Amino acid sequence: MINSIDDAFVGYGIRRQVRITIEPSLNCMIIKCTGIPHERISWTFMTEITDKIREIPNHDKSSYYPAGCSRFCGSGGRGKEADGGLAPAGTRDSQDSWPSIVLEVGDSQRIRALHECAVWWLTESKGQTRMVILIKLTRDPLQLHLELWEMIPDPSKPSTQSREPKIPGFEKYFDIDAEGKITHHKDHPSLTIPYRTIFDVDHDDATDITLSHADMKSWALRLFTGLS
Repeated sequence: MINSIDDAFVGYGIRRQVRITIEPSLNCMIIKCTGIPHERISWTFMTEITDKIREIPNHDKSSYYPAGCSRFCGSGGRGKEADGGLAPAGTRDSQDSWPSIVLEVGDSQRIRALHECAVWWLTESKGQTRMVILIKLTRDPLQLHLELWEMIPDPSKPSTQSREPKIPGFEKYFDIDAEGKITHHKDHPSLTIPYRTIFDVDHDDATDITLSHADMKSWALRLFTGLS
C-alpha cells in the first residue's frame, strides 16, 4: 500500500512536500504535508552546509549524497523521512545507507515532537546518524530556534576507563530573532559540525564545517523577509 501512496503523491507532483512516518505499533501511517516556509527552511539551510563543504579543498558536490526525504526503517518496522540530510560518498554509496547528519524542521510541530525525531534517528541508526539538527520556526514573536542533537555523556551513569555511557541530547543551541540577533550557549558561539560527523574517514584537507554569526544572520533574515 505504501508504494501506491507514494506513486499517487508523485503523480500529483507533491511527493517532496509530504513526509511519511510508519507506525506499526499503532497500525497506522502518519502523513505530514509541508508548506512553503517549511520547505524554504530545510532547503536553504542544507544549501548553507553543502556550500561550506564545497569550500573545503578537494571537495565538491560529488563528496556527498543528499538524503532528501528518503525513508529509513528502524526497529519494529517503524519508518521515518527526514526533511534533509547528507551521507558521505565513497563510504555510504548504497541507497540503503543511513545519513550521517539529518535535518528536521518544525513549523506547526511542537518542539517536543522534534526531540522525539532526534532521539529516533540517533538511536535507530545505531550510530550511523551522528547529528540531528532541529530547526523550529516560531511566528509570534518571529524567530528560529536551532538545536544540534548528538550522543552526549549520560550524567546519570558513571563513566569507566573503557566505557562512557551516552544518550541522545543537545548542548549547542541558537535562537535567532526577527532582527537577526543570535543567542547561544556560552561555550558554542558558532554552529560547528565536525568534519568526521559528516564524513566517515579523515582527509588531508579536512576542516570542520562552520556557520558563523554572519552566516546564520544572513540566512535567517532572508527567510524572515519571505515570511513577513
